[in-house]
Amino acid sequence: MTTGNASDDVPAGSTPAAADCILRCPYCREALQRQERAYRCPSGHSFDIARQGYVNLLPAAQRRSKDPGDNRDMILARRRFLESGFYAPISDAINGVVAAALSGAPHRPARNVLDAGAGEGYYLARLGAALTSLPVAPLPALYGVDISRHGMQYATHRSKAITWLVASVVDLPVASASLDVVLSVFAPFAPAEFRRVLRPDGALVVVGPGPHHLYALRQQIYAEVTPHEPEQFLPTLAPSFTPLSERRLGYELTVTTGEQIGDLLTMTPFGWNIDQARRAAVEATAPLRTAVDVAIRLFRPIAGPAEPVRPSRRALTRPSPASPAACRPPATP
Repeated sequence: MTTGNASDDVPAGSTPAAADCILRCPYCREALQRQERAYRCPSGHSFDIARQGYVNLLPAAQRRSKDPGDNRDMILARRRFLESGFYAPISDAINGVVAAALSGAPHRPARNVLDAGAGEGYYLARLGAALTSLPVAPLPALYGVDISRHGMQYATHRSKAITWLVASVVDLPVASASLDVVLSVFAPFAPAEFRRVLRPDGALVVVGPGPHHLYALRQQIYAEVTPHEPEQFLPTLAPSFTPLSERRLGYELTVTTGEQIGDLLTMTPFGWNIDQARRAAVEATAPLRTAVDVAIRLFRPIAGPAEPVRPSRRALTRPSPASPAACRPPATP
């Protein structure tokens, strides 16, 4: 039986080599193993490797729409904006934090890093490239997860050495206590699930906006602008994680063209409810100078049971109102 694949997710002849043993079937929780052009579990569930190289492990019961997550236009806008280098300093800072977390962890023959809400793969691909030149050994296997199949389609263009998975961050298809680092960059997060998949000495890296992030852009959109409150999500982490450190990163960004401003609007919640007239007016403010204000926080799991109660196979194959909800920091990329 083949499950979890969208209509265009046809088998491919190649996919990144990775440590398959940590992947788990989203239906029965048994280990997934790579077999030619698909991943299969002992119960017979099979997941084809898409021609682009990613694997769709999102059960139908977890799809709240026909095409969940960011659509193609949003993914392409984010890709164009990020490839212009505007957020490269954020990526570089993340790379340093993750490298330090890996270097300070106990030595293991194999390590695993997962980006939960990887979008189109920008941050994880740059992390993978950076780690090859940093004193981190052994190099970790990298996994990128996003609920948007469009994001994963374009992520495969960034790196074939990363395992890209369509899945939900609230129900990650990986084994408990199998990850050394979970990365969450401007993305929904699920503290209990992240606690489950992290090793006891693992690290959670959460990246979100500071109080003045993109303040001038928001002034062009809203009649009244209030600073972000980045600390308001911290209580949701308290039962599962303890904070270790925080790094603040700030710099001034000049968005040169109206097209780039349009991409920034499309890739953020700011553009979701803006009308065309207001959007055109904001794009006409180019070049726009605004602040980048970001917090990079490092957390350690709190000791305790790593395996919460998981949905049964039957529950996963039917829509359920009891599906866990992801938390979202007061964030915007």
